Amino acid sequence: MKKFSDEEIQNALDAGENLTSEDADIKQYKLLFTALEKTPRATLPLAFSASLVRKIKAKQLRRQDLKLNLLVGFLLTSGLGAGYLCLIWFSPNMVKQFMQILSLYKGIGLLILFTLLLFYWGERKLLSPAKPS
Repeated sequence: MKKFSDEEIQNALDAGENLTSEDADIKQYKLLFTALEKTPRATLPLAFSASLVRKIKAKQLRRQDLKLNLLVGFLLTSGLGAGYLCLIWFSPNMVKQFMQILSLYKGIGLLILFTLLLFYWGERKLLSPAKPS
């Protein structure tokens, strides 16, 4: 039994030849050609392409926002790490004082962090434009 390539199957079906083989590719091509000959029952809405483009652009913007947020987070973390390393390098006593201050005011720092995250979440979820139906 001869194994047909995709191009051979497509050319033969385009020409109207009847390929008799138990090859699964031929069966799939025949099924595809018969399905494509029929007209669809329903048509797409008039604004389908605009809606699709809008969704793609929104997804790209979300991806860019995520990349920007990750970059800012990385830069902030690396800046804090570099500052801490500079403190260690220049003055070990200053590091002890800095760590004591952090331990005293850790609640306020966590509250500020939580508030910033809450504002970010609120801006993303609550203030985002309504989705058109």
